[in-house]
Amino acid sequence: MVFLNEVVLIIIRSYKNEQSYPEKEDYLFSLFELYKPMVLNYPKMIRRKPDIRTGKVYKSIAFKTSVFECLNEYHNLFFINKKKIVPKNIQELLTARGLAYWIMDDGGKSKHNQMVLHTRAFIKEDVILLRNTLKIKFNLNSRLEEKMKNQWVIFIPIRQEVPLKNIVRPYMIENML
Repeated sequence: MVFLNEVVLIIIRSYKNEQSYPEKEDYLFSLFELYKPMVLNYPKMIRRKPDIRTGKVYKSIAFKTSVFECLNEYHNLFFINKKKIVPKNIQELLTARGLAYWIMDDGGKSKHNQMVLHTRAFIKEDVILLRNTLKIKFNLNSRLEEKMKNQWVIFIPIRQEVPLKNIVRPYMIENML
């Protein structure tokens, strides 16, 4: 379970792993391979109700894992009273592999091709801690932006694209790089 520390950001979020289909199908199956010893069933397709704004029907693909008491230690690092937090020792926990999975799970591109890390679930102080960790651990410059009241995201500018790709390339699903 040494590998567990490298993907701690993704491991603690699981019980149900669900991703959009077909966009993140490869990523979901990479998670499925990681979790295989804990998986209850093979991934299943989920068809959503039509979007009331567009009428479009969205699909996702998902699987569930068993719950293991031995993972409570990791869960407790990232949750206090059922509220998601960033542990103070995130700099020790976050690895290049963990950063890659974070990007694949909660990352995206802005309209200006910047990398966006969606951190809206965290308080501003925790997002600042994550941003500082990116700078100290990986020498990545970034900035914070408040997207809605008290909902912060991290932007990694386009000029950091090459250094960022060099860090995460070994762990990324090719079509998500």
